[in-house]
Amino acid sequence: MELFIAMSFPGNNIHHNLFGLPTSLRDSKTSKYEIISAIKAYLDRSNTQYAVMIDGEWGTGKTYFYKSEIKPLVGDYEAIYISLFGLKTIQDIEDEIFKTISLQQAGSEKTHKGILSLYPEILEDVKIGGSGYAVQFLINQWKENSRRNNTPFVLCLDDLERWEGNFNICLSYINKLVEHENAKCILIGNLKALEQEDQKGFEKAKDKSIGHIYKLENKIDVVFTAALSLINFKNVTSHNFIKTLINENYYQLSNILNQAKYKNIRTIAEAIQLYEYIFNKNPISFTSSKSLAFSYFCSLLATLILFKKYFINHDVREKLLNGYNSTNQGYAFLNELGYFDENEIDYITNESKFLLEVIFSRADKISLTGLFSIVKKGFYCEKDFEGDFQKWGTDSAYEIYLDTPSFYHLEDSLVSKIIDEVIESIFVKKEITNPATLLLLTEHLTSDIQLGVIDLDFDETKLKIVQIFKELYQKGLIDKAIIYDLNFGSNRFIHCQDIYEIVQDLNKHYINDIDNHNLSNFWLEIKSKPGEGMKLLEKFKNEPIFSIYYNPQEVIDALIQFSNSQLFELISWLHARNKSSESRAVVIQEMEQAYNIGEAINYIYQNKFGMQAGHLKKIAKQLMHN
Repeated sequence: MELFIAMSFPGNNIHHNLFGLPTSLRDSKTSKYEIISAIKAYLDRSNTQYAVMIDGEWGTGKTYFYKSEIKPLVGDYEAIYISLFGLKTIQDIEDEIFKTISLQQAGSEKTHKGILSLYPEILEDVKIGGSGYAVQFLINQWKENSRRNNTPFVLCLDDLERWEGNFNICLSYINKLVEHENAKCILIGNLKALEQEDQKGFEKAKDKSIGHIYKLENKIDVVFTAALSLINFKNVTSHNFIKTLINENYYQLSNILNQAKYKNIRTIAEAIQLYEYIFNKNPISFTSSKSLAFSYFCSLLATLILFKKYFINHDVREKLLNGYNSTNQGYAFLNELGYFDENEIDYITNESKFLLEVIFSRADKISLTGLFSIVKKGFYCEKDFEGDFQKWGTDSAYEIYLDTPSFYHLEDSLVSKIIDEVIESIFVKKEITNPATLLLLTEHLTSDIQLGVIDLDFDETKLKIVQIFKELYQKGLIDKAIIYDLNFGSNRFIHCQDIYEIVQDLNKHYINDIDNHNLSNFWLEIKSKPGEGMKLLEKFKNEPIFSIYYNPQEVIDALIQFSNSQLFELISWLHARNKSSESRAVVIQEMEQAYNIGEAINYIYQNKFGMQAGHLKKIAKQLMHN
């Protein structure tokens, strides 16, 4: 945990260096021991008429640091801990102190346990005079026991920024505790989160009460340790798998957090917890393909960071979560969002771009449908993950090869074997048919040739790869997939930009040919597979689909295969499509042919009644724009 320590002294608002070090201390161990030493010195002093504060942004692990490092200095039951969250008055604070002491269990050798059972008469005083009297009585007893056992009387007040009352009142009470009761008060809070008026109030009141402010920041090695400590793992298998996954990929995870400029422990813990839910439902897929399992965790973590810090707007978040489907692989959203635009958009920063790149970096193998579902809903919905891990299988040679950090740690004998298998898969078996995957492998191969890892001719290898691409496209063996130059990690097309441009052109024509073929049989396809009907309509909503028929009856024959539920959904879909500016051009283009379909439906169903007939008549109205 990277900590830097500063001190503010009564009478000024300047943060002073505690040990004459630069503000950002030199390394985690030194920083950690220095802040612990500073607070230990405070606790050991016999007369300190001021409080100290641990300040840090949300999610930096302030409470975790207090409980794991500071509290043991005074013993588990020698300190009172309360949260100021939602409290407004001194009465509220005293109520919390009273409750905390009351909850100490009797029958222990610990100094302060069972203090209420020793003095039951104060319960009657609470009924008469409120908790204030009882708190004063208990504090006196606590102080007496502390002196007897040579331990300090310590009170920790957390969540200072969530105090809802007047800060002058809050800090005045703390001042009373430290001056009159000789208590050791440790405040914990996030000063950055204070509202402007609260900041003014805090600045005015702090000089009388707070002697030192210690600024706490995270260092990545502790972020994951702290996050893991917050997880309630369901079983040992998931715990060991996830802990190993994080430890083995520490540097890649560090890179993600550093580039995203985000180290919130709670968000990382949330990512780990959601990941465990998914792992426990799909353990075979995750244990069989560790490289994809790690990429999946990166995508999940990046999605949560993106939403917590950069995509604050609800509509933008919903757009990503709802816009992704198996047909557009999320890239249609990226275009619409402005990822590829040259004009600046406020929420498309370098950090948010990077996170989007992480999310979609392995879209060739990783479906994000379930991942986005669990982020949106907060729980595992079985149907949303259906088919998401079908492409995973066991780690193949090329998957290991694409896992760059792990691959570069392997010994030469294994490296040689993996590269030979990759080359055979590409050039001999021609079994890698996803264009995005093949491009990633091309970049890796050409890069390693340049680095001297592989003994192949650079230009000759590139020519052969282009020939492989052309052959796969000509024979229709390549997968239908949209390719974008996402710049995450080693997935950049630096050494093969020329091949990337050739493949993009080939891919564009290939997809157009497939779509044109599908469009020519559009209504026949829906008739044969009515269950897929709405997906097909959505996929081609910006095409003139209601003009592609030989006879209106062809469209009607397809529509009557729909269930009533689908027909009802189609009515809403048509209404939205007619109103959409994105689809306006094709709606106008197909207007006459769509009108003919509506007219035919009205003629056929004019004397028919029932739910299906009613739905079809409403569809006719939408098609005729009535």
